[in-house]
Amino acid sequence: MGPGRPAKPTAVKVLEGTYRPDRAMPNEVQPDLLAHIPDPPEGLGEWGVREWGVVCRWLHDTGNLAGTDLSLIAAYCNEVSNYWEYDAQVKAKGAVIAIKSKEGLVVRVQKNPFTGLRKDALNEALKLATQFGFTPAARTRLTMGAGAVDTKPKSKLGKLMGGN
Repeated sequence: MGPGRPAKPTAVKVLEGTYRPDRAMPNEVQPDLLAHIPDPPEGLGEWGVREWGVVCRWLHDTGNLAGTDLSLIAAYCNEVSNYWEYDAQVKAKGAVIAIKSKEGLVVRVQKNPFTGLRKDALNEALKLATQFGFTPAARTRLTMGAGAVDTKPKSKLGKLMGGN
């Protein structure tokens, strides 16, 4: 791989509004968009399944849910699920835990290991979230995809001409 920024797919450039035909790659592979939202994969925790429903619905409604992205979406949802599981552990045991001797005396106090795991899960989820536009900053660079659901009300003329 050469120096410089990584190449952006044409679809991302279109979503960001920076697409220029003179700089487009000819014959760029385009993923097939999904007509329906698939069921979440096996093994996602409760929070992961919830997140799957939220992000897949959003990607589908904006015309950006591609079958080739499902594994990365599942990885994102898994990291979100891990975050909430680790957060529950920190809340249950506290941010700091006491290490005791066999006699029950406190030998030392240390940071709960789940705080580090929670932070790592959040960082990994954020890395994946930015790829799909799930963060507020990432969304500012996106527009609706080709298969997006039109939520804008039609004009009176549009309604008379056969629109909704």
